[in-house]
Amino acid sequence: MATYTLTVELPESVFQQLARIAKLTNQSLETIVAQSITSNLPPSADNAPAQMQTELLKCEYCRTSSKLTGMPLVMDHLLQVWN
Repeated sequence: MATYTLTVELPESVFQQLARIAKLTNQSLETIVAQSITSNLPPSADNAPAQMQTELLKCEYCRTSSKLTGMPLVMDHLLQVWN
């Protein structure tokens, strides 16, 4: 898997929290940041539970085939399906 370097400005409190978690878990700061980002990504059809994959594929199709794009459209659709 390819890796990329990204510079992100964080509030000091967020940086301190990440650094504290890294130290307590004996992991690198980079690992903790990558895990935090990964765990907060919205589901995609590739990594979602089987029962959600069909709906996510529909969302991706709607998002890419219409002029309306972005996460709000996907999240609205998922909320309608799961409520």
